[in-house]
Amino acid sequence: MRRKGLSKLIVGVVLIAALVAGLVLMGGCRPAAPEEVAPPEEAKVLKMGFASCLTGTGAVWGISLNVGNQIHIDRINAEGGLLVGGTRYKIEPIIEDTRFEVPLSLTVGEKLIYQDKVKFIQTPGMPIGGAMQDIAHENKVIILEWGVPMCLGPEYPYYFSGMPSGAGLASGFFKVIKEREPEIKRIARIGMNVSWEPTFAGGERKALEQLAPWGEWVGVVLYEPGTTDFTPIVTGVLAKNPDAITTSAVGADQGPIIRTLREQGFTGKIIMVESGYGLPELFEMMKGHEEYLEGCYLLLHTWYPPTPEWLEFKEEFLARGVEWHDSNYYYQWGTPILAEALKIAGTVDDADRIAEAIEELKIPNVGFPDVYPMHYCGLETFGIAHHWAYPKAITQIQNGEPVSIGMAYGELP
Repeated sequence: MRRKGLSKLIVGVVLIAALVAGLVLMGGCRPAAPEEVAPPEEAKVLKMGFASCLTGTGAVWGISLNVGNQIHIDRINAEGGLLVGGTRYKIEPIIEDTRFEVPLSLTVGEKLIYQDKVKFIQTPGMPIGGAMQDIAHENKVIILEWGVPMCLGPEYPYYFSGMPSGAGLASGFFKVIKEREPEIKRIARIGMNVSWEPTFAGGERKALEQLAPWGEWVGVVLYEPGTTDFTPIVTGVLAKNPDAITTSAVGADQGPIIRTLREQGFTGKIIMVESGYGLPELFEMMKGHEEYLEGCYLLLHTWYPPTPEWLEFKEEFLARGVEWHDSNYYYQWGTPILAEALKIAGTVDDADRIAEAIEELKIPNVGFPDVYPMHYCGLETFGIAHHWAYPKAITQIQNGEPVSIGMAYGELP
């Protein structure tokens, strides 16, 4: 019995010792503190210049450029920035007002390039980009200009033109009209006497030559900017005995031109190769005389009826408290182009690699039912593929409503 009790005592002592040892060990082996994780690297700043127009003649285009691109910039920054070559960047827009004036455009370009150190500049159109083109080239600054191509050529490898080609657009536009209006034999043009007029007129004439003998080009009648009485202009163009009359890039003069044509008895087709700010503005100009628009053909930035994606963009644009014009949809594409090109190039500093990436881009335009891959073209025409191929809707006014019947693509060889 004593031996049995002694055994129990020994076992008890061993258990107590083990328990004490375990407690000691536990006290000496506290859970390790969680490993410190370095905070994510703060995004760098990528400056993007906008040599825009906040006032003056081009304000409507400048504001479209600013707001449309700001929508994309806000989306990119909200997602943490743009990832380029393993580094993340948040885009900082720097917006300057050129008032659409050449001397001020050069001053703005110098500020953006030398003071702000931007590597990319967007402009709503000529003459802004042309004014700063030389200093941009010297400093390898890429310019995306959303206007008539005036500086395209291999001597300017960092300049890209956004305005779709008058020749490319007119070709597709006139082909559709020819199918629908085979009786048209003679076509005349009314144009504003400004720098871009020869580009538009030349594009139309070239397109019509390819469709001969349909739509013989019988010439253009020019008017001076600021004209308010279009009676002499219309009298001159009607003397050419046209079956159809074209206009383009005449802005707010479109309404008075159409009214004068109809009031002087012209019943033929009016063809607007570039219809200005958009269809709502045109209907507003013709208020009280909407019937004058019946049967007119237009090239528009908007497909009618609009796509859901187009309507979504318009809603977001209007939410920023800015007036809507259909051309607003056109001026938004600079930031998506640069964002994609930078990711492909893997650099924000090498202008040559970025320019090459821009040349290879294909970006879908979901504002049209035929999701056309927008891209840069014109290698054969200009010696460099820096001309934007952008779709437009071929639209006719039918029973007082716009109906899109086809697409033109602004494509150049």
